[in-house]
Amino acid sequence: MWNSLLKKLKKFDWIFFGAMSLLLGLGLLAVFSATANSSLTLFHKQSFAVLLGLILFFFFLSVDYRIFKKISSAIFIFLLVVLIGVLIFGSRIKGALSWFRFGFFGFQPVEFVKIAMIIVLAKFFTKNFRRLKNFRFIIVSFIIVAIPAFLVIIQPDIGSAFVILCIWAGMILVAGIKKSHVAILLIVAMSIGLCGWKFGLKDYQRSRITSFMNPYEDPQGEGYNAIQSVIAVGSGGFWGKGIGNGSQGQLNFLPERHTDFIFANIAEEMGLVGISFLMVLYTILLLRIIKIAFEANDNFAKFLVIGVALMIFVHILENVGMNIGIMPITGIPLPLISFGGSNMIVTLSSLGIVESVLTHKTIILKEDDQVDFL
Repeated sequence: MWNSLLKKLKKFDWIFFGAMSLLLGLGLLAVFSATANSSLTLFHKQSFAVLLGLILFFFFLSVDYRIFKKISSAIFIFLLVVLIGVLIFGSRIKGALSWFRFGFFGFQPVEFVKIAMIIVLAKFFTKNFRRLKNFRFIIVSFIIVAIPAFLVIIQPDIGSAFVILCIWAGMILVAGIKKSHVAILLIVAMSIGLCGWKFGLKDYQRSRITSFMNPYEDPQGEGYNAIQSVIAVGSGGFWGKGIGNGSQGQLNFLPERHTDFIFANIAEEMGLVGISFLMVLYTILLLRIIKIAFEANDNFAKFLVIGVALMIFVHILENVGMNIGIMPITGIPLPLISFGGSNMIVTLSSLGIVESVLTHKTIILKEDDQVDFL
């Protein structure tokens, strides 16, 4: 047993783990600063989520990632049951029917759906990798992802559905589909987007999306959050105002400063130095994940790791974008930083699966699993 553990520790990516740990520490500091004047209960909840997430990180690290390939069909059925269940039995919070509540405990199933879809798509793309030049298999993969995405949209949770669809699009591109197929998909996506804009979205959803283009059109309404966030980011300057001294955050001008707008809170209190340090840590983490993908010697592992990288990258892109006013406000959390147990647990579990790919790497001889890309 000890020999096996030592072998795994030799393969363990300590730079990856170091960047992840520093992000967790920075996140806890930011949540503490954002909630100290209101309720430390939120900080304690976040600390518990980090602890539970780290336990799951090491658990999934110790599990051979190939088991997920074997149970991917069961995972897909389970996630559909959960998504339908939350629409029937879930709790509505901030207008979205996306939570299960059990007393003081609650979780968002959509966060688990993201990693589940990565596993399901990784299995599908691995099994059909040599057939992806046939447009029919691309359509099948889209149908697989469109079903849960639709169930997420009707909660409604447009932001999470966007993340799920981006993961699919990124994995398809990495697989190396034909340029003509990419063009067709872009035309279809734009057509669906226009139809969704005209017939699918409610008025408040449209105004939330358009408000980022001109938030001053409704500065006390839909544009308020975006304006306050941009002010907070800009007011931090180079060094920041100091932990707990941000006027926008501490005086409650900045809404949701421990969740959606925690990046703005960090920018105000830690300045350019703080957010630069944050982005460097994210860059290191993503580069190490991509390195693990390149070094993996079976296609399922590659797709799995690339999917996790895409999930984290899209979260960062959307959250930072909405904090600086260049993306619509969708409520997407900042990975390893924002307050929220469901996202924290899923992100750390996903990173544990990434490390499992590294520590369980062996030579694969099956034809479907041979290295064909990256």
